[in-house]
Amino acid sequence: MGDADYQYPGWLRLLQFLLGLGLALGLIGAGGAGLFFLLMGIGHLLPPPPKPLFANEAQSDSPVPAVSFQPLPMPLGLSAPTASPTASPQPPGSYLARVTWPAGLAVRAEPTSRAAIVGGLDWHARVLVLDGSPDRGWVKVQLLGSKRQGWIKAGNVEKMPPRTSD
Repeated sequence: MGDADYQYPGWLRLLQFLLGLGLALGLIGAGGAGLFFLLMGIGHLLPPPPKPLFANEAQSDSPVPAVSFQPLPMPLGLSAPTASPTASPQPPGSYLARVTWPAGLAVRAEPTSRAAIVGGLDWHARVLVLDGSPDRGWVKVQLLGSKRQGWIKAGNVEKMPPRTSD
């Protein structure tokens, strides 16, 4: 009788099958996990791509772009407004506010996003809120110390508490 005629017991064949199946599943799982970590790890080894620079962006290192109120040229015969040392009375219904949008705001001629931009306001700039649009989407503001007025989107300013005089 040769070795080819020998029959292994049933429990040993079952054990051999289970060990082979476990080894095959273990190799597949380890290969998949290795591939996952290889592909995920490569992304962390490479530097991030450079930030795209668009034509309308200023090339500065500050995270908040500088936006300032740009006065329009004054007509002939008029002088530019100057800040008075004494506080002028506020119109009824108006209140002091400051800009809360970190990138600053565009000041527009009319309460619509299609209106001409007449200037800009920096972050934390103080303004006098004069009025609101009927749909409450825009507020009319005046830069403190100036007579210049314009419209900005509502919700981008925060009402300042009134100052108490000692």
